Amino acid sequence: MKLTPNIIMKQKVCQKFNLIWIKNG
Repeated sequence: MKLTPNIIMKQKVCQKFNLIWIKNG
């Protein structure tokens, strides 16, 4: 399995959303 740029971008976006969730929570 090789990571495509899209997957990496999605992971970064998910991390950002998680941080926002934690701050709002």
